[in-house]
Amino acid sequence: RGWMLLADTFMLYRDAQGINRRVAPDLLLMPSRSDAPSAYDLAVEPPPRCVMEITSPRSHVKDLEDLVPFYLGLGISTYLVIDAVTPQNKLRKQIQLHAWQVVNGQPVKVVPDAAGRLVLPTLGLTVHALGRRLTFVDSVTGEVLMDVEQWQKAFQAQRQRAQEEAQRAEAATRRAEAEAQRANAEAQRATLAEQTNAVLQQEKD
Repeated sequence: RGWMLLADTFMLYRDAQGINRRVAPDLLLMPSRSDAPSAYDLAVEPPPRCVMEITSPRSHVKDLEDLVPFYLGLGISTYLVIDAVTPQNKLRKQIQLHAWQVVNGQPVKVVPDAAGRLVLPTLGLTVHALGRRLTFVDSVTGEVLMDVEQWQKAFQAQRQRAQEEAQRAEAATRRAEAEAQRANAEAQRATLAEQTNAVLQQEKD
């Protein structure tokens, strides 16, 4: 099909005030070309055919709710969420898939077929999760188009980022507690020094 799947590539856009912003979806589907771009600029390129997010405990609500109107509002025709972890950061035995497409200018959630597959007509793709295995299939020919290792690598990278964020947050909490303890100790020393000075002054008087 001549498509290219990019992982963690910055997508550049302008917000409602015309300010340049950037966002990095976990996976981005674009027409194939000789060189993979380091960033995808919506001021230069047409909106990608599809962006995908892989859930984490920190991003679960954002991925499934907040980003739906955001991505579709950028002109992206299909938004796919690969819900591979629970809110408790446990790998699901069965991946859950959620997708939205723009139909007549409105976001519409794609309903799985009887086999649990998501048929995405604007892409000509059928997405299916069997346990933890994910496949992208040409809806017409039945050809498997994307290697599962591509999204697995993106998932592992995303999970690593979530763990690093948690570690940074924990370190920041420890630093704040240590600062508070130092400030409290300094305040106690200052109070003691004032009391000592007051006693010495009284003795002089």
